[in-house]
Amino acid sequence: MFLSFPALSLSGENQLVAFCERFPREHPIFPPGLCLILLAMESIKEDLLHFIWENRMFDNSSLSVKEEKVEVIDTGQHNKASGPDFFNARIKIGNTQWAGNVEIHVKASDWFRHNHHGDPAYFNVILHVVYEQDCRLERPGGEEIPCLVLKFDESLIENYNRLVKTTSVIPCHKFLQDIDKIYWSDWYSKLMIGRLEEKTLEIERVLSANKYNWEDCLYHFLGRSFGFKINALPFETLVRTTPLNVLLRLRQKSLTLNAILFGQAGFLEDLLSEDEYYVSLQREYQPMMKTLPSRAIDKSNWKFMGARPGNFPLVRIAQFASVIVKRYPLFAQLTDHPDLKSWRKILEPGIEPYWESHYLFGKTGKKRKLRMGKMAVDLVILNAFIPIVFHYGTFRRRGDLKDRVLSILEELPSEKNDIIKKWEEKGVKSGNAFESQALIHLTTRFCKQRKCLECMIGNRIIKAWDPVEN
Repeated sequence: MFLSFPALSLSGENQLVAFCERFPREHPIFPPGLCLILLAMESIKEDLLHFIWENRMFDNSSLSVKEEKVEVIDTGQHNKASGPDFFNARIKIGNTQWAGNVEIHVKASDWFRHNHHGDPAYFNVILHVVYEQDCRLERPGGEEIPCLVLKFDESLIENYNRLVKTTSVIPCHKFLQDIDKIYWSDWYSKLMIGRLEEKTLEIERVLSANKYNWEDCLYHFLGRSFGFKINALPFETLVRTTPLNVLLRLRQKSLTLNAILFGQAGFLEDLLSEDEYYVSLQREYQPMMKTLPSRAIDKSNWKFMGARPGNFPLVRIAQFASVIVKRYPLFAQLTDHPDLKSWRKILEPGIEPYWESHYLFGKTGKKRKLRMGKMAVDLVILNAFIPIVFHYGTFRRRGDLKDRVLSILEELPSEKNDIIKKWEEKGVKSGNAFESQALIHLTTRFCKQRKCLECMIGNRIIKAWDPVEN
């Protein structure tokens, strides 16, 4: 196909699509609806065809292969790994019923583009489902592969594109008020379990490396959570370069234990001779350096800008040291007493008196109590205690422990961050940490990646949405 206009020369489907995007749909150059069809062909995605096939959103009465009627008895099991898209489907073509695998593409020629013609896994596909049949396919022996052009309501393409092509972080925000609460409830549960399982992948990695020492694993994640968002990485480096067994041997020597943590964090390299506490820490750290397997990290890795004084890394390290001195060993306490009150008490052991009047070494400030605030305590519980105890419940097949963890999530207040604020602005409020964690997982793993077809809410909207001009 070739078109020639002043200052414009186009050939092929891609050029036609580009041209359509520059002109209104009612432009007299094209017959009514042609631009819409061309744009649909360009924008339709294979995952949408998977969705339509899996949910049987096609016109089963008008399906045919080479003038033989096709009946889809069973669409099969959706395969998200390598190999054909759907396993164990059952298809009736004419008078013959077939059982086997189905492959789906936008165009039939995608079979070659994806190199299926040379892959034995695709040689026995019983049906090739496409949006556009632009070529004929054969098996290695010359037998033609049945090709079905899927017939469905074209508005589904428009519905889908309106979701995935919006610039909003929450693609479906205009339609949330129409979603029944029961869908949210079911989806929250799946999202929360998904988030916990995702976190346990990293926990399992640490456990595998330390030969399933749960106490040491807890120490690793507890330390990182004490860094919160701003200093999570240097805090993780600190616990990695400071073995827990060294600290546990010094639990009765608080000054030495604090010295090791501050020294390994890189904060004991200055000359502050007038600060008696600082000098005593230096004195304790010097002989201990030789016993530690790794050198101290550079203190420039720690961030102070943007943090309130109570969240300065020096204060958090002091609080972390206090938990180790006064609460360790810790893991059995979490599993023996899985309740929010007990867990909060673990993280409120007080702090060395020096920090009641200091935020930095050598600089005094207004005196105050520097226990961790309730919000900070709950965040540590959320990021360290919850996922590890949940994974332990899975590992030991203790459903009761996993249920308690989920109950604690429902007791914890909802988080306050930019993601939750955006949902609240759209009318979706989270009543507790269970729901806020679910919304965070939904946003990062579905909304931002435009996986609307895999989302129960997006799924519901695409199925029920009548296309309207906005």
